[in-house]
Parts: sequence; C-alpha cells; structure tokens
Amino acid sequence: MENRILNFKRQLFRLLQGKSVDKSGFTLLEMCLVLIIVGILLLIIIPNMLAQKENAQETGDKALVKTVETQAVLYENAKNAKPKLGDLESNGYLTSEQVARYKLIPADKKANAVLADE
Repeated sequence: MENRILNFKRQLFRLLQGKSVDKSGFTLLEMCLVLIIVGILLLIIIPNMLAQKENAQETGDKALVKTVETQAVLYENAKNAKPKLGDLESNGYLTSEQVARYKLIPADKKANAVLADE
C-alpha cells in the first residue's frame, strides 16, 4: 500500500514539474490525417446523396403525373367531360396535397395538357 502511495506521489510530482507521466495518445499529425481522410470521404458521399434525392424527386413527380392522368381518364369516363384539377379534387379523385404538388411540376414534364390549373 505504501508503494502505491509513493508511486502516486512520484507521478504527481512529475506532473507538477511538467513532465508527462503517460505519453500514449495521438499526435497532431495523426489527427490531421484522420481529418483529411474524413473530409475526402464526405466529398465523395455528399454529392452522391444529393443525386439520389433528385432522382427520388423526379421518380415521385413521374408517378404523380401518371396518377393524375389516370384519375382524369376515370373522371372523363364517369362524367363524359374533360376534367380540370379542381374537378378531380372536389369529386374525390385527388387529394389537395396531390393537386398542390402537381401544380409545382414543370409543364414540360406533364404529358396531358388538358388538365388546366385553375
């Protein structure tokens, strides 16, 4: 027990003198290398994630356009009239969220120009 106390006192004395008791740890160079590697990985991953987001948005837009076109055909068969977006929404063929999102899609991506925005 006295040896442990004596060793602790020596370590404390060395620490107070500014001498390091334990030299294990990472050097500045090692930390910089890790940061550089992480930065390179982020440069590779982030653009790929953004491309996937754009791809998902485009696929969702195509699906919505197809849904609106299908619902317009169903409305036309049931009512014998060309529908507008408001007609599809008010008769329960589309939700208000679908109509709002459809209005945000550029006109060149909409195959059916019959559906006019009101």
